[in-house]
Amino acid sequence: MQEKKQDADPRVIDYIKRRIMFWSTDKDELYRDEPGLADDVVFDQSLSEPQVFDVNEDAVSRALINEEQQGKKQRFMFWASVSLIMFAQTSFNFRLGNPPLIGALFLILGMVFLFIVIFKKKTAGVGSEQKADGFSKPSSSSSSINWFSLAGAAVLSVFNFFLWRNSGFGGVQVLVWFVSVALMVYGSIEQDSLSEPETDESPAQEKRVTFNLKSLTADKPFFIACLIVIALVFAFQVHFVHQLPVELVSQQVESVLAVEEIRGGSFALLFPRNVVSEPLGYYWYALLSMFFPAKMTLLSMNLANLMSFWVGLLFFFLLTKRLFDKWVALGSVFFFGVGYWPFLQNFAMLGNSLVFPFLAASLFFLFRGLEQERRIDIVLFGIVSGMALFAHKLFLMMPLVGLLTFFVYWLYQRKRKSLWRILGWYGLFLLAMLIMALPFLATISTSPNVYFDPILSRIGNLEQAIVGHPLAVFFSNFVQTLGIINWTNRSSWVDGISNRPALDILSATVFIIGFIALLVGIIKEKRWQWLVWLILIPLFMVPSAMSLAFPLENPSLSRAYGLALPAFCLASLGLWEMRFHVKHPKMMRNSVIGVFVLVILVSNFILLDNFYIVRYKENAWNASEMAQTINKFERDYGDKARAWVVAYPHWVDERAVAIMAGKSPEALRINLDQLDEETSALGSKLFLLNVEALDSLARLKERYPNGVESLVQSEREGKDYLIYLVP
Repeated sequence: MQEKKQDADPRVIDYIKRRIMFWSTDKDELYRDEPGLADDVVFDQSLSEPQVFDVNEDAVSRALINEEQQGKKQRFMFWASVSLIMFAQTSFNFRLGNPPLIGALFLILGMVFLFIVIFKKKTAGVGSEQKADGFSKPSSSSSSINWFSLAGAAVLSVFNFFLWRNSGFGGVQVLVWFVSVALMVYGSIEQDSLSEPETDESPAQEKRVTFNLKSLTADKPFFIACLIVIALVFAFQVHFVHQLPVELVSQQVESVLAVEEIRGGSFALLFPRNVVSEPLGYYWYALLSMFFPAKMTLLSMNLANLMSFWVGLLFFFLLTKRLFDKWVALGSVFFFGVGYWPFLQNFAMLGNSLVFPFLAASLFFLFRGLEQERRIDIVLFGIVSGMALFAHKLFLMMPLVGLLTFFVYWLYQRKRKSLWRILGWYGLFLLAMLIMALPFLATISTSPNVYFDPILSRIGNLEQAIVGHPLAVFFSNFVQTLGIINWTNRSSWVDGISNRPALDILSATVFIIGFIALLVGIIKEKRWQWLVWLILIPLFMVPSAMSLAFPLENPSLSRAYGLALPAFCLASLGLWEMRFHVKHPKMMRNSVIGVFVLVILVSNFILLDNFYIVRYKENAWNASEMAQTINKFERDYGDKARAWVVAYPHWVDERAVAIMAGKSPEALRINLDQLDEETSALGSKLFLLNVEALDSLARLKERYPNGVESLVQSEREGKDYLIYLVP
């Protein structure tokens, strides 16, 4: 019996007809979907009649059906893997099990299945606007390095080092510093290329993109997406910035005092009382505060934080666009802009606000310099890293970051580049970094203990003895730090949300997807940039893991802040990878991404509004309520009225109350031993006391028997305080 033949797909028949009956189809139209093939087609003019090929239509149809079924299986396996990972992440967030064995098992299974699915794809799925090999054509200039300028920069720097060390800040020192940096740049800008003269093996030239309004709006979907992301991130940040600081605490008071000290004429380069002793962040605050009255110091500091954060977002976009593509870069900006981790690190007013822009800029110049083989970018990498030493101790590890990056680059390029040449580039970076950081290094040399004691207290026995062998403690810390993104952190309530992952549930889930996609991309595409990006993840965990004497401080969101860049970038990459596993309609893909974006935005909003702010209020003293009490008293009793906060152990910092009341930090301080001298002025008087400060209250009653004692009940439990009013 003859088997009934299935009807062939008419689309397949039309396609085959167009291929066979080429004489009725224009050649350019025939190959319009296959760029480059039309020019390579050769027609045999000797054929008088077209050749007709025998094509098995059933075989073609079955192949299409099999491909569709295979696609369904892959999509099912992908989303099943994502479900496993999301379940594991949910169990981590809500602490379902300790140790989290079930969650860890689901996470491992999900990652294994996910790797199989992504690896089986025809392409790696890792978007990139760069060439697969990561090369770009070097500049055509063949002039040599200006050794005279570099030598002059080095000699001037040595001379200037002793000027700074012996005399401190001064006009001559600054001038010599600028000249040495200018000579360093001039000696490098002579030639735009780091490479040898061009050979037959020179890579293809990278297409340069010029940014202007016309080119920016040419891709309308991307332009609209940019506007939406900018609006969402800006609105999100402004909503929470005006609520920060929730309450001013002593660490933040020291930041304000550093700003006041600079505005008063100080040129200090070390602030040992502060959490971050480096000066640049405080000078940036002071610069912005010059445009505001003293009562608006906190507002000016928040504005400075906002500006520096957006500069960082710009460089982060350029960096991730170079590593992947513009859509992944835009997603990275969104994830980083609304993530509670970078937001709190930048706006907590502890001195970390310049870490993100400097780190993003330095990595951008590093990758661009090696990709395009531009010596000036390598020098800029050194200059930015050197300047960043004025901002945070995290940048002490930039020489290590540079060394590993240069080494990976050489491994991929060793057939084209000699090891000595790579070492020469690395030496150029180190020289630029040292010259730029010279004033700060000279200041440190005069009092190294001030700078290094905070480091040594964590990695040594300076404050507390290390329990166990240091290497064993380090590896134990490092294993714990591996879970900072998906499991937990132990940051303070001032600049983080402790005992939870650094990312929200969905962000942590798509981070795992992006991590797997990057692994597959490294295997398939073999790009050195992606391998470096992967290496940076454990590398930026090291500062947190180095807390050997205080292992309970690990993992720390502030010490592992550098990890946030690759973490949120891979989260964006994971979200972009998902679109390849959604059925073809564009609206369906965009809807899935839109839902994820909305949930991530709401999740971080809840984390900041319901967790961070609530925990902050529970732990901090209610300085803002006391400031309101003082302001109301002064409005009611006139200009001659005076108020003071009587100090008490482990209570509110009177300087914080003064700053939140719009006064100078020392305006509310009082010494009860000199009560008659300090309260001799006429006018009504108000004293704020801790409810347990009975001795101080007795002395005030003895001195002012006509005073009235009252208890102010706070909105927060356990935060009531006494007032003693002298009419």
